[in-house]
Amino acid sequence: MELIKLAKSKKGYRRKYEFYRGLGYSDQSAAVLSVLTYGDSRTAFLVRKLGEENFLTKAYQWFLKQDGDSPEDSVIRYECKAKERSSNSSLRRFHRLGSLTAGPQYRYYDEDEGDYEEERPMMCFSLPENGTAAGGDFDCILDISSKGSPLHEVLSTDEYEPLEEKRAERVLTAPTSTFRMTTSNASIGVVFNQLRSGRSVNLEQVRIEELLNAFDYRHEPPTAAKFSIQTELRAKPSGKKLLYINVQAAEELREHQNIVLLLDTSGSTCGNAEVTQETIATIVSKLRVGDVFSLVTYSTEDRTVVQGYPIQSESDREELLGILMGIVIEGCTNGSAGIETAYDIGETYFRPDWSNQVILITDGDLNFGITDKGGLQRLIEEEKQSGLFLSVIGTGLYNYMDDKLELLSKHGNGTYCVVNTIEDVMDCIDRRYAALTNIVAKDVKAQVEFNPRFVKTY
Repeated sequence: MELIKLAKSKKGYRRKYEFYRGLGYSDQSAAVLSVLTYGDSRTAFLVRKLGEENFLTKAYQWFLKQDGDSPEDSVIRYECKAKERSSNSSLRRFHRLGSLTAGPQYRYYDEDEGDYEEERPMMCFSLPENGTAAGGDFDCILDISSKGSPLHEVLSTDEYEPLEEKRAERVLTAPTSTFRMTTSNASIGVVFNQLRSGRSVNLEQVRIEELLNAFDYRHEPPTAAKFSIQTELRAKPSGKKLLYINVQAAEELREHQNIVLLLDTSGSTCGNAEVTQETIATIVSKLRVGDVFSLVTYSTEDRTVVQGYPIQSESDREELLGILMGIVIEGCTNGSAGIETAYDIGETYFRPDWSNQVILITDGDLNFGITDKGGLQRLIEEEKQSGLFLSVIGTGLYNYMDDKLELLSKHGNGTYCVVNTIEDVMDCIDRRYAALTNIVAKDVKAQVEFNPRFVKTY
C-alpha cells in the first residue's frame, strides 16, 4: 500500500494532505497526519507499538509493510478484537474509546456494512450518582449526533455572556464615548458553527465588533508611527449615520518566539481532535530556528509534554507533531491548573524582546479546579503580570463555553478566535498568525468626542 498515493487520491484524505503539505511538512508526514489523528485509539495503538521518537517517519514505514486496502484496514485488525452485533436493528453498538465521564469519542458498528465506521463526537452521557460507569461496550438507543436532530437544541448547554442593549445617549449631557478595542473575531466562528449545524443564531452570540474584525479592509500599515487611524462616515436612508473607525498597528515581527501551547485533552474535546491537530500543526509550522516551544495538556490533571524545546532545524517541527500523536483524550477539565503550569513554563523561557505567548486550545468546558468566571478572572489578572499574553482558540459545537473563553482572552491581553473546520484554521490561524502572536499593545481603548453642533444622539 502506498500511503502517499492513497492520501492524494481519496477525497477524505486529499484535502488534509494538501493542507499539511501547504504548511511545509514532508510528503510522508502529511500522509500520516491526514490519516491519523491524536487521541484516536488507532493512533494510540501505533504510538505504543512504534514509540514517540521519530513517530511520523516510523508510522509511514509501518504502513508500507501492511497489506490492507486502506490505513483503517491495517490498524483496525489489531485495534478491534471483537465486534458484537445488536439483536435489534434499530440499535447501534458503540465501543467506548474514552472516558465516559466527559463526553467520549465513539466508533459505531454499522449493521449493514458489518464493520466499525468513523469516529463520531457524541453528547455526554449522565453517570450514576456514585460516579462510576461500566467499561466495555454498551447499547445506545439514540444516535444524538445526527445533524438536524431536535436533541441538538434540547441538549445544548452552550454559554454566552448576555449582551446589554445600550440606549441612545444625548451629546449635550454625555459628549464622549469610551469603549474597548479588540482584534478578536470569535463571534463570526460561533455564528458559522450555528449555521453549519442547523441551529438558530441567538443575540448573545453576535458581537458586532468581532464580526467586523473578520474582514480584511486592506488598510496600509503605518511606517512612521506605531498606529494609524482611519475614519469613514456613511449616511443611512433613515437619516442616521454610521461612523467607521479603524485603528491599524504597524507591522512588528519579533525575531523569536517563546510559545507555550496549552491543550485541553479532557473527554469533552474528543470530537474536536481533527481540527485541533490541524491548528497545532499550523502553529508549529510557524516556528523558526531559535524559537522555543512548550506543550502542556490538562484534563483531570495537567501534564507537561514538552518543555523549552529549542527549534534547531526544520525536522524538529515534525518531531513535535510526532510527540503530539501520543496524547490521550480523557478525564475532567482542570483548566486552572493547566493555566498556572503554562504561565510558569512561559516565565522560565521569557525574553523581553521575544514574542512570549500562551495559546490555549479548548471548548471552555471547565468543570474542575477554578471554574467560576470571577475566579478565572482573578487568576488571569495575577498571571498576566508576568508579561506573557494569553490568546484563546476555541473549538467545539456543543457544550461550548464562549463566555469563559472571551473572559480569559480579554483579561489575558490576547486575542480570541473559533475554529471548527480546516477552512477556519487556514483563515484564523495560518493567515492571521501574526495578529494572534505578535501583540503590540494591550488594554487598548478608544474615546470619541461628539460635537453637539452636528450630532444630537449616538
